[in-house]
Amino acid sequence: MKHSFTLLLILLLGVQFLSSQIVKEFPIAVGSDAATALSAAFDGTNYLVPIQGDASSEYALTAQFISKTGELVGNRIALNAYGPVAPMAVFDETNYLLVWQDVEHHLYGRFLSPSGSWQGDAILIATDVIFDLRPFNVSYSGTNFLVAYVKSDFQLYGQLLDKSGKLSGSPILLGDFGINDPQDTGSKEFSMASDGINYLVVWFKHNVENSNSILGQFVGKNGMLIGNSFTINPPSPDHNPVSLIFDGNKYVISYDICFNPDGFYDCDDHGAYFRFISTSGTVGERITLAETVGVHNAFTFVCSDGNNYLFTWSSLSLSDNDADSYIKGRYFNALGEPLGDEFNIFIVPGSEGKIPLGGVLLFDGNNFLVGITKAVLGETGFSDGDVYGVLVQKFTSGLKDPVSVEKLELRNYPNPFANTTTFCFNLPFRTKVTLKIYDALGKHLATVIDKTLDAGGHQIPWQANNLTGGFYFYKIQTENFSVTSKLVVEK
Repeated sequence: MKHSFTLLLILLLGVQFLSSQIVKEFPIAVGSDAATALSAAFDGTNYLVPIQGDASSEYALTAQFISKTGELVGNRIALNAYGPVAPMAVFDETNYLLVWQDVEHHLYGRFLSPSGSWQGDAILIATDVIFDLRPFNVSYSGTNFLVAYVKSDFQLYGQLLDKSGKLSGSPILLGDFGINDPQDTGSKEFSMASDGINYLVVWFKHNVENSNSILGQFVGKNGMLIGNSFTINPPSPDHNPVSLIFDGNKYVISYDICFNPDGFYDCDDHGAYFRFISTSGTVGERITLAETVGVHNAFTFVCSDGNNYLFTWSSLSLSDNDADSYIKGRYFNALGEPLGDEFNIFIVPGSEGKIPLGGVLLFDGNNFLVGITKAVLGETGFSDGDVYGVLVQKFTSGLKDPVSVEKLELRNYPNPFANTTTFCFNLPFRTKVTLKIYDALGKHLATVIDKTLDAGGHQIPWQANNLTGGFYFYKIQTENFSVTSKLVVEK
């Protein structure tokens, strides 16, 4: 591809690839056109990937269906629009909603059926939306949509939209990026997700002396702000895009920041991190994904399979411009504990003169879908890029010994329970056992047992008198394996 597109248009693209974890790699938009993609959605049968750029124009907006096995389904669907960034897409259990920005700073939405038929006309959502890295996003709560966007006053706004395409109420002022100078090129980065009751919107707030905080704000499905904004990560130099999901129990945010501002590479020493956030706004401790002096670990993405997470990030050497560049990944469990080591998802040899950027996009029930753009980095941005997809398997077990997994038979009964439950498990051999209780953010609350037990079946009763109602986790750890599971207290 010979067309050039700016750095800002590409850094949000998702991707990932690996060795034994990889299922399949396939092309999405490759050839002579300059293409980029920012999101994907899944209808239970196929994925839909919105794309910017085709053979006619690098600004043409289209969408492509992809099967669960990684095959392109049909031709590209034209939005009959041109825009500075790729569209975003969500699925509402009936139709897809695609949201895009045109070259006149207008923000539109339109519904598309799983069969590829447009449902109604395009809907004008907002005007005066800035051109930026990702100036808009969309989330679905189960009953309505929240479309968020940045206007020329550098404020973050939201607009509710129902499933019929009708705008609900007036625009909502969600947050302030702290940028007052029109010449300020600081990124207006934000992300959003829904827990089915409320939305959570997170963004970087620019402070004095190039110090930036990550803030969060809950928004009700009726458009009312819930409480005040709260701090998720304290001020730190430099920043990059954030990724936010809701895993069914809590929110998970991943991000990268400068961790070594006084080092040889100044603020190019970026580390990748994540935190848990409860539905009430309690923020967990920062957990490190990658932090290495002389390496730029950035542009994190996160996705859940319902039990564990896959995090991805880009990794570039700061000392050797000819070194290979990577997209890396690592699995973590619901407590924020790593499941194995980090692994290389995608490698671009330094001799190619290109770099990969991207992260995980979604989970379809069997595999993670990721996307990647491999492109040339020049003085004015990226060029010669191609978009690929990869299917990556989920983490299959938290145990080191697969035979022991079958024999363990870990459960607690009753579950849910009010005050007392019994943990039942079967040990294949005599071993030391610890059984601990954690809250939704991974904080240790209680130790049920910590001693050596004989092989065979065990029943351990436990009283949860000091726990309030809600979701918790329990973890059984032996000398050879560990398993984490959920329990529910009803009070």
